[in-house]
Amino acid sequence: MTAWPRSARVDVVASTPAPLRVLSVIPPTWLVGAAVGAILGIVAGQAATRGSLPYYLALIIVAVPFAGIIVGGLRRLLLAALVLDIVLRWDINLFSHGLGPSPEGLNVSLTTICIAGLYAIWLADALSRRTLAAGPAVRASLIPLLYILSTSLSLVVAADKMVGVFNVVLLVQTFLVFFYIVTNFRDWSGFRFIMITLVLAMFLESSAVILSYLFGHDFAVAGLKSYAYADSPEGSAVYRPGGTIGSPNVAGSFLGLGLAPILMMLKTPVSYRLKIFTAISFGLGTVALVLTFSRGGWLAFVTSMLVVLCASRMRHLFRVRFLILAFTTVIIVILPFRDLILARLNASGGTQSRIPLMQIAWQMIEANPLLGVGVNNFFFALPNYAGPEFSGDWLAIVHNQFLLIWSESGFLALLTFVAFILTSIWHGLRAVARAGEPLALLAVGLTASMVGMVPNMFVERFVNRPQIGLLWLIAALLTAISLSPLATSRKAVHDAVP
Repeated sequence: MTAWPRSARVDVVASTPAPLRVLSVIPPTWLVGAAVGAILGIVAGQAATRGSLPYYLALIIVAVPFAGIIVGGLRRLLLAALVLDIVLRWDINLFSHGLGPSPEGLNVSLTTICIAGLYAIWLADALSRRTLAAGPAVRASLIPLLYILSTSLSLVVAADKMVGVFNVVLLVQTFLVFFYIVTNFRDWSGFRFIMITLVLAMFLESSAVILSYLFGHDFAVAGLKSYAYADSPEGSAVYRPGGTIGSPNVAGSFLGLGLAPILMMLKTPVSYRLKIFTAISFGLGTVALVLTFSRGGWLAFVTSMLVVLCASRMRHLFRVRFLILAFTTVIIVILPFRDLILARLNASGGTQSRIPLMQIAWQMIEANPLLGVGVNNFFFALPNYAGPEFSGDWLAIVHNQFLLIWSESGFLALLTFVAFILTSIWHGLRAVARAGEPLALLAVGLTASMVGMVPNMFVERFVNRPQIGLLWLIAALLTAISLSPLATSRKAVHDAVP
């Protein structure tokens, strides 16, 4: 959409009723600033008089966009905070039930604040230029939007509709992140910034996992909390840290899926110091992934590495010795833990305990194939389907993302979710085939990560905010790279690197 011609603006003003003509000549940024300032004053007054945490959070959410309009440099700070919050998990759950579903309440997080600020800056910029070219992004966002809409339909049959709404709100938030990245990211500089932040997130989470393992206990400082629990594969106690993300399995998903894109960053045109830091983060991430003893995370990592191997050789993106060095590093890292790894792989207790959950999920699907039992309501429907034959089994939410979506939200939600995953992979393969370096390298790593999610989802449920955030972030980057003008040919884009 192009800017309005001056003559058109004059005609619009002339045809506007007299009371509104003043507003038509006021710069849009002034109007946005005035509106946000008024809301800021109202919320600040409520926060001062009531003094409760929700009102203070509301004050921050309104203040950040206002500051973003004034300070243009805040955009990158908000983007960095948004990515880092995947591992920091600075959030609260309002109206929490304290029960089993995730999210338990209305999740308000650092990501919520950042996305509000980013959209406020974007809106002010678009209004000042009177243009908003988002056509390709809108078309690329239709499938994920259909997934959210089909998921929302299941609220009609949900036993606890409020818990279902909490989940839908979280999905909408992640969709807003997706849409912002797909609309605003087109050049290597933006992609590089996001990836550097992801490398930093990997470093922080890996360090938290390793330190927790070395000291043998959890920690809590500055709002960061480390979670861990002891497991006993074949009688030998194993301390499984989860870092700041959450459970070891959730941390394993993040680490297993984040390592492939980070490995590709080592071959992109970044500074030597940044490459050293990236290599350190990759090494620490590999160690931390082993220490989580998450078989799902290991499966995701192995799958993504195989995709990296195949895709990179097809495009001849780098020499074989680089791959040999990377895989040798991984082997050296895991050798000291080989006995514990073998014991974990041979332990069948966790795997067998999940089979009854899959059977219960299938019973829900057979009874409610179209709409399910309601989004985020598996926990509440569980007693209705767990008969006497499951009395001796471990009962929880099914650890299979595809069965979980179908049982909770119905077949249409499952269909659109699978389409979302496949479309993201297609965007990645398209960029790998057509883009020049370094976008092709980045697309290889991100596509490998998305492919690695598929087997991981068969043994895990992606309901925690770190998993959901990483899934939508990777999908957004793949889609944005595919839509980038730099991905229309194999010409290298080193000249685009600032």
